[in-house]
Amino acid sequence: DMMRQTFTLACLRKYLDFRSPDLCNLVIGDGYGVLATLFAMHAPHRKTIVVNLTKPLLLDLAYFTQAVPGAGFALVADGDEMLAALAADDIQMIGVRADDAPCIAEAPIGVAPNVVSMQEMDPPVVADYFRLLRRNKAERTAFYCCNKLHKKLAEGTELKFNDYPWRPGDELLHDSVCSWSQWYYDKKPPFWHYRRGKGRVIWHRLTYLERDPS
Repeated sequence: DMMRQTFTLACLRKYLDFRSPDLCNLVIGDGYGVLATLFAMHAPHRKTIVVNLTKPLLLDLAYFTQAVPGAGFALVADGDEMLAALAADDIQMIGVRADDAPCIAEAPIGVAPNVVSMQEMDPPVVADYFRLLRRNKAERTAFYCCNKLHKKLAEGTELKFNDYPWRPGDELLHDSVCSWSQWYYDKKPPFWHYRRGKGRVIWHRLTYLERDPS
């Protein structure tokens, strides 16, 4: 999983410029804070925001503090707290509970990746994140989405990557099968296995999202 997130960052670096300190990185649904920590280490001049469910968010922040000792972090719940954390020079990582996600709109988001967690969300939740990304304070936001093309949740809801609220006005940078996410590991030899079948394809897309009026 750590290698997968490393490859993700390498892919983003190929297309995006991380030099601007006026923008933030946003990781939606990280796993153990790996990708958020990689962002913080690769672009320490930028603030990194991580949004997640409450318990996974605690893990994200805990692992970040172990990987980057001494770096400050904040947990914010509304727009005012977000603005305060963005203005604080000693804060590098900003945590947001998924229930408080609307406060993300106050931040200038340069890039926002989601790796295999939107495929666990109900369609209205996915749509809410797209709306937030289209209305944040940055002039344009790059969204990296890496999820299964098709997944059926336990309660029967069917999720389709191509049914996410993409628009013709989105500027496409990359669009293909995610080669490193097509592999998974388990306890059975040969341990590494390739996901086969149309229902198991993991796709990744990087695009500048068409903006909505804020």
